[in-house]
Amino acid sequence: MGFPDAAFEQQRVEAAALLNMRLDARTRGDLAVIVLLAAVYFIDLVAVAFMLWNRKYPPLKSKGPVLMAALFVCSVFWFIGDIQVNGHAQLAGSALTDCRGIGFWVRVLLGICGVCAVVALRSYALHQVFALNLPTRGLRFYLPFLVYVACILVYGIVASALSPRVSAEYVRALDICRLDEPFKITIFVFVWVSCLFVAL
Repeated sequence: MGFPDAAFEQQRVEAAALLNMRLDARTRGDLAVIVLLAAVYFIDLVAVAFMLWNRKYPPLKSKGPVLMAALFVCSVFWFIGDIQVNGHAQLAGSALTDCRGIGFWVRVLLGICGVCAVVALRSYALHQVFALNLPTRGLRFYLPFLVYVACILVYGIVASALSPRVSAEYVRALDICRLDEPFKITIFVFVWVSCLFVAL
């Protein structure tokens, strides 16, 4: 990932205008955002490594270090997917051209839904311990989480079986991933259901 080519970016914007799409040119500001956020995630990685190394220390143990590390990994997936979906980086010649793999699986399913799943599991654990005075072990505790993960997998497999024309495809001329409108709606509905899952 280097500095954006101004001529190529202008061609992208003009091609998008011909297709009645609004597309912003990528600038050095986009690269600066990626570098800044990557630096923040690196600092977070150091903090998570410290937390896992000292996970037996009682104040850290009470925070659930493994769940916090899982939350960090899910947020990294979300960030990587956002780089592609929000168009901050040039996609051509990289793994980011895999729109369903990065934009759908990494960002939506592993990132957004992963964050929702970890937050829901942590909230449910706190409810089990402090409100119901029950342990956080066994199949009964993990069953709602496993059902949600199974729903994520089923949705992901079914969506991946669809043709790229009706799901997500890479548009070489614009160097973007295009999501079909009904497919985008199903993603938003699934994410909102995930958020409701966390809220309940």
